[in-house]
Amino acid sequence: MDLNSIKTAIRTFLQSLGARLKEMWKLPHVKLYLAATVFLTLVFLVVTFPYEVLIREQIQNLEKSVGRPVIVGDMDFSLFGDSEIDSIEVSLQDGEIAMKNVKFNIAVNPYTTLIARTLRGRISIQDFRYTVTDTTVTAVLKSEFELKLAEPGPPSDGYLKLELSNAFLKGIKIKGFDVPPIKFASVRGDSTIQRGNLKLASMKMAGPDLQGNIHGMLSMAKSFASSNLNLTIELDPDSRVLEDYSILLAGAKKSEDRLRITLTGPLKNPKATFPWTKAGKEKEREKDRGRDKVEKAAEKEAPVED
Repeated sequence: MDLNSIKTAIRTFLQSLGARLKEMWKLPHVKLYLAATVFLTLVFLVVTFPYEVLIREQIQNLEKSVGRPVIVGDMDFSLFGDSEIDSIEVSLQDGEIAMKNVKFNIAVNPYTTLIARTLRGRISIQDFRYTVTDTTVTAVLKSEFELKLAEPGPPSDGYLKLELSNAFLKGIKIKGFDVPPIKFASVRGDSTIQRGNLKLASMKMAGPDLQGNIHGMLSMAKSFASSNLNLTIELDPDSRVLEDYSILLAGAKKSEDRLRITLTGPLKNPKATFPWTKAGKEKEREKDRGRDKVEKAAEKEAPVED
């Protein structure tokens, strides 16, 4: 068969196909059938998309960022309603993060997850446990988030809201003395992420034992453990724990002000500065000097009465 014969055969086939399509287009309800076919095809793609594989792939990326193993248990993914994971464990250098009875509802569709690379939704953890050396935090955790994913590395932009209830802090010490478990009725945090920097606007702690607030910045690195902290913890001086240990904290807290603790340095080994340390006292003196300057400037700007 020569080239001309092939061209003639293709031309004949296309003409026949065109004629058949014109005849089919004249049939009743053909446009409706065609639209239904396209719609059902799209529904099929959305429903059968391998979301669980995609989620596990993102968890593997998280494992690379954290630099520690992440173990995920059985997953029951649901496109409609909440999905479930029975357990997630993250091993740390001096401890672990363990989560059980995890429920999540994420806006999963091919465009959002693959093209926009955005993770948006909410998650609830009935048994959250964070352990590092001798200190443990347990709570029921809920979160709402929208994270712009970067590859590789932590999220580049978005927001993250946290809510902890029935939370306990165990294993802390004040000047070498063991402190009984501290209970928080609620802990609510609100943060935004811009260019890889997490800005914690506030994390308000409320409970019968301790009240306060945390704010500051976390500069996230590709290796999450190497991220840099710059946080300030402000504790209400009237909190029961501070009152019970007022003798040990003598000179560290003032009745008219909050007790401040700063956390700086890498996430894997942060440095805590307490008010009773030399560095902490210097920070308090700097703050007092700044307050005095503001008050003097205000006095100078105040109008003089005749």
